[in-house]
Amino acid sequence: LGDVYKRQGRTGMIDAAALDGLLKGRDSGAWLHVLCGPFPMIEGIEAVLLGRGVPSDQIISERFCYD
Repeated sequence: LGDVYKRQGRTGMIDAAALDGLLKGRDSGAWLHVLCGPFPMIEGIEAVLLGRGVPSDQIISERFCYD
């Protein structure tokens, strides 16, 4: 498979700074936010979205943990 599936762009956990950079100047309160990831990352993203005024019913999340 080699370089065919090489990841380009941002990698790693999404934190408040990364999320703010992605959402800057956008009306995130008008969107449905669908999240999936490890517990700490999803908890952080939800906190940022709620802090930006996104209603909780516009956030759907699925959390998982690594064994």
